[in-house]
Amino acid sequence: MLSFAGCNEPNQQTTTDTNQPTVTTPTDTVKPNNTVKPEETTKPAGIVKPEETAQLKQYSTLEEASSAAILALKNKDMKTLAAMAGEKGVRFSPYSYIDLEKDVVLEPIVLENAYILSRTFVWGSYDGSGEPIDLPFAQYFDKFVYDKDFMNAPDVKFNEIIGTGNTINNIIEAYPDAEFAEYHFTGFDAQYEGMDWESLRLVFEKKDGNYYLVGIIHDGWTI
Repeated sequence: MLSFAGCNEPNQQTTTDTNQPTVTTPTDTVKPNNTVKPEETTKPAGIVKPEETAQLKQYSTLEEASSAAILALKNKDMKTLAAMAGEKGVRFSPYSYIDLEKDVVLEPIVLENAYILSRTFVWGSYDGSGEPIDLPFAQYFDKFVYDKDFMNAPDVKFNEIIGTGNTINNIIEAYPDAEFAEYHFTGFDAQYEGMDWESLRLVFEKKDGNYYLVGIIHDGWTI
């Protein structure tokens, strides 16, 4: 299931054929109260088919799962991320507050192909301006997922929050049965005295002895 934030964008244009699934144009923005299924997404050349999805490797500890996921993010290895995803998909939160109703959720097969899709999604609102974060996945990824080399972050903790700011952190309430890893930078420029800190949290749920990726939360100082 692909969940998304609402927005006031031009209407989607769809073409319908009795023998073919609905196809949305690549430039469309996801509309409120719609669910975009994998067969409805644009199919550019080279798109991965469901039967080609990477086989799931078992991760019996949070440390193993988070290490594999952060490496996949660094390498933009969407096939591995999709194989690690929970069956309902992965929720993307641009800031520490997780909106269970509006945050975008990409189910595994959509996630696997997300980096090559040109369509845009509304991922939330920019801190400060309140303007919609209306971006294709590749741009969102570079700004709100792996914008820093989190794999080599100096501080890494498990099930413990490191970075705190003005935005409510509701990770425990949003994911009551989950565990998470946080990759944290205390700051980058001394003149900001730590106000330019950043964190990336990877959220996992354990099922049948295996850890599945269910959330990716970017965090940093907010106004």
